[in-house]
Amino acid sequence: MSRNIKTTIAKQEYLTKQELEKLGRDISHQCKWSGDDIITVFQSALEDANYHSFNELVSVMWRGFNER
Repeated sequence: MSRNIKTTIAKQEYLTKQELEKLGRDISHQCKWSGDDIITVFQSALEDANYHSFNELVSVMWRGFNER
């Protein structure tokens, strides 16, 4: 994650839509556009935010997607 994003996060409580979109692009680039890695990051964030039930649904959907 770029230093710019870290500084922005520390200065305000919520990110703007544009900042969230940039964060998404940064994650995509860091993961080298690997869907598996992006999903791993996404699921880690869900767990950290205590969205355990939703994370389980993502796991089921991702497994189903990979089985086709």
